[in-house]
Amino acid sequence: MTLKFIPLIASLFLLSFVTMEHEPSEKKFNNLRLGPALLSVEVAETETDHYLGLSRRPALCDNCGLLFVFGDSRHRTFVMREMNFDLDIIWLDNKTIIAWAENLKPEAGPNYTLYSSPEKTDMVLEVNAGFVKKHKLKIGDKLSYE
Repeated sequence: MTLKFIPLIASLFLLSFVTMEHEPSEKKFNNLRLGPALLSVEVAETETDHYLGLSRRPALCDNCGLLFVFGDSRHRTFVMREMNFDLDIIWLDNKTIIAWAENLKPEAGPNYTLYSSPEKTDMVLEVNAGFVKKHKLKIGDKLSYE
C-alpha cells in the first residue's frame, strides 16, 4: 500500500519545484568605475539572479546598474523579458569592455529578441539606455571597484 503513494508524492514534489516562484538572493552592492563613469551596481551571482536580472523592476537610478558575474568566460545571451524600461547591455571579459548593445526596448514575448555577446564574456553590466553614449565609453575601457 505504501508503494502506491511514492509516485504521488514524487509528482507533488516535482510540481511544487516547477511552479515555485524564482526568488532573488540577498542583494549585494558595489561602487565601481567603468572607464570615466562612476556607478553603484547590484551584483547578480546566482542562477536565479541571472535569470531575473532587472525584470519587473519599475526603474533604475541614473548611475546604477546590475552586474552579472559568471564563474567562467563564454558567449552570453540576454533578452528583455518583463522589462519596464530601456537598457544598454555592456559585455566585459577580464574586467574590460569588449562590446555593448544600446537602447534595447522591453518586449512582451514570448518570442524575444536575443542579444548575444560577440565574444566570450565573464561579466555583463545592465544600465539605463543612453549610459554608454552619455559616458563616452570605449571598447577596452576597464572596470575597477571603488
